[in-house]
Amino acid sequence: MQRRTHGVTRELQILGQQEAPRERADALRNRLRILHAARSMLERMPADALCMDALCATAGVGKGTLYRRFSDKAALLHALLDEDERALQEHVRASFEGRARGADARQQLQELLETLHRFVVDHAHILGAAEASAKPAARLASAPYAWRRGVIVLLLEHSGVAQRAAAEHVADMLISSMAAEVVVRALKAQGRIVVQHQARAYFEGVLVGLVPLSGS
Repeated sequence: MQRRTHGVTRELQILGQQEAPRERADALRNRLRILHAARSMLERMPADALCMDALCATAGVGKGTLYRRFSDKAALLHALLDEDERALQEHVRASFEGRARGADARQQLQELLETLHRFVVDHAHILGAAEASAKPAARLASAPYAWRRGVIVLLLEHSGVAQRAAAEHVADMLISSMAAEVVVRALKAQGRIVVQHQARAYFEGVLVGLVPLSGS
């Protein structure tokens, strides 16, 4: 899978944003100051309570400087996950090398879905606040969404579960089930292990139910 997905994954330099252009040294310093201040503030408050005006004061930058680098709060919160997002993508590429077919690809897809869901569980509150702050349809247009969709579609096709437009539709539905808002709500009522077990069973059920559509 590495050869087919590398071109997609390498484009995702910053989660939820376009690939950052090369910055001047002073602009890069401002960017790092903003991110450092945001991390510091999030140690003392939930992500949805983060105030952009207070962030400017903590980072020692003006609003113009802040919004030139991060168009909105969602973009800022996504950028804070950059390192973990890169690690996730590298893990997927390393774990699913080769071009598995049939049952092997289906097993890889099950493992991939559980990995993506675990990432949401691990970062539920930041991702939830980012989704709540995002502009309408921004999540569907984001680079991380495109990366997840592309990898899922690839494995759906290789497994014979779904092809072409059907694979894209199924991928969208599977990713929608991992929305941070859904995960946050589940974690408030149940333990992490239970939530992950339920997700595993859900993914298994979806893939089993789609087998008859392999020729679609």
